[in-house]
Amino acid sequence: MLESLASGSSVQFYDPAGLSDSVPDTSGIPDTTIPDIPDTSIPDIDIPSLPDGIPVDIPSLPGGSSPDSGIPSIPGGSIPDLSGLPDLSGLPTDLSSYLPSQIGELNPEQFADFTPDMIGDFSPDQFAELSPDSIKAFDPSQFSALDPSAFAGFQADQLSSLPAKLAGQFTPEMFAELPEDAIAGFKAKTFSSLPTDVFAGFDPGQFGELSSKLIKSISAEQFSELANGVMKSMDVDQFMALSPEAFGGFQANQLKSLPMDLVQEMTADMFAELPADAVAGLKSKAFSALSSDALGAFDAGQFSELSAKLMKSMTAGQLDSLSPDAFAGFQSSQIKKIKTKLLAGMDSELFSEINPDAFSGFSPGKFNALPDELIGTISPDQLASFKPALFKKMDENLIESFRPKAIEGLTPEQAEKMNKVVASNFDVDQIQSIKPECLAAMPKGVFNFLEDDLSASQLNGLENL
Repeated sequence: MLESLASGSSVQFYDPAGLSDSVPDTSGIPDTTIPDIPDTSIPDIDIPSLPDGIPVDIPSLPGGSSPDSGIPSIPGGSIPDLSGLPDLSGLPTDLSSYLPSQIGELNPEQFADFTPDMIGDFSPDQFAELSPDSIKAFDPSQFSALDPSAFAGFQADQLSSLPAKLAGQFTPEMFAELPEDAIAGFKAKTFSSLPTDVFAGFDPGQFGELSSKLIKSISAEQFSELANGVMKSMDVDQFMALSPEAFGGFQANQLKSLPMDLVQEMTADMFAELPADAVAGLKSKAFSALSSDALGAFDAGQFSELSAKLMKSMTAGQLDSLSPDAFAGFQSSQIKKIKTKLLAGMDSELFSEINPDAFSGFSPGKFNALPDELIGTISPDQLASFKPALFKKMDENLIESFRPKAIEGLTPEQAEKMNKVVASNFDVDQIQSIKPECLAAMPKGVFNFLEDDLSASQLNGLENL
């Protein structure tokens, strides 16, 4: 009796009814003994438990089901295909093992359950698959935990969904990774909530994607961080979209980098907001490109920052465009460099507003070139600032142009340097405006020349010195 046959074995059976009484010789028949067949029982399969919601598909086993296989029962009936999944042992604590497409299937509730540590390993491809609703589900701790490299996957529609509260979590490193075409997705409220140091990371390509609405929302503090390269790349439409308030953040190096066609577009409102120290960045060429309206917006602080080199190249038209208020910022170094002819041609109203301290910059030659009408506007404080040596070389014919009130500003150091020729042109009213301490400081010859015209109060003052 054959109890088991190996698969593929060939066995010949004989019908007993057909056998003769004599038993045939079987010595020639090959041995048909069938060897033992190995045990075909299916070993236990140890399948790890899977988290809820993870689709799996266990392939069918040869020979059908085996009651002793050790396969745990899995809810849900049929088991999906596992072939596309990475190692599941680390899920969900290791989100790096998720395929991008799987990330895209996460709902906001699931996403909200992820810890910052789990979020930190997001790749750009994974991040790109997050739905706008999942972006909204970010909390600040999750957002700040993202590796900056992940931001390379940001899409415009995702950025459009970013809450303003998360914009404040941006770092320069994160922002630097944003694709140019994603930048346009910012909403104005979110964009204006970005930290100021983020703007330092703007590159020209990113800035070029900003809409006029976004540019208008830039604050002075944010503007101050923009790189020189961004200033050079800005077009007229973007420049004009900036709010005047943004110009309050202008830096000197930014103004140096500003193309001439943009300088020409500066309005009085824009220029009025420029910090005084930013004006120092104006080059002669840029200054000459400013409109009359922009020049008219100069205040004293801004004017004081104009370089001596720039003053040397200033034209009469530019000087006339400046407001009287601007001249209160005139510096002695600027007086030294401004063209004598230009200074002599100034409007008397403007000249009278020049900062008194600036008059120390007058050389004898530059002063002697002034017309009578300008000398007639000089105040006591302005006269007091003249260098004493000026009174030694002063054109004596100009003395009579000083108002008696201006002579009150004469200092003892100036009086000490005054020569007789200059003093001889003083009239009585001018002489009687000289303070006693200045009279006492004059060379004896000069004093003797003036003595006869002194007032009683001057003589009393001299006696009391």
